[in-house]
Amino acid sequence: MDQDEARQPQDINPYAPTLHAAESEIDVHDEESIRRKYINHETNIKSIGSLFVLFSIVIFIVALVTESVASPRAASFSPLYIAFWTTLATAQLIAAFGLYRFQSWARMLAIPISIVWLAGIGLGTLLGLFFLYLLLSRKGAYVFSDEYKSIRKATPQVKYKMSAISMMIVVGLLLIIVAFIVWNSSRF
Repeated sequence: MDQDEARQPQDINPYAPTLHAAESEIDVHDEESIRRKYINHETNIKSIGSLFVLFSIVIFIVALVTESVASPRAASFSPLYIAFWTTLATAQLIAAFGLYRFQSWARMLAIPISIVWLAGIGLGTLLGLFFLYLLLSRKGAYVFSDEYKSIRKATPQVKYKMSAISMMIVVGLLLIIVAFIVWNSSRF
């Protein structure tokens, strides 16, 4: 009787490491752990894109309303005003498209847009700072890297899971942001 046959079931440790592991198993596990480590940052960057789309829509609507109700006295400033805001809205839409796909050019475009957001006293400043943190941090740079793109491609099963409380907070914040925008646009 050899040594393996002599072992009793109580001698087997189910938590012991295996004697050998296929290299592909190790790579998949490492890729999954890396993806799980960066998934929150990845999701936050996608949320920047979502906010860019939301604010672009609001800017286009406000620009159209402003153009249609502009007084004759303010007409000389209106084209410049409209041009600035529609250019910003268009740049945000382009950046959002690239941020959803984690294109490095979109990161470079989103950084100056986030700097413009700093001029929005209060909420705009806070969001601009948060956007800059997400885009300029080490995690932000890694999420846009070619290495991480291959990890995302190899681990499509890894998804971000949002809790119900987090979802309610996000919806509440979005409602506050929309109310703030409507309130600010009605003052002018």
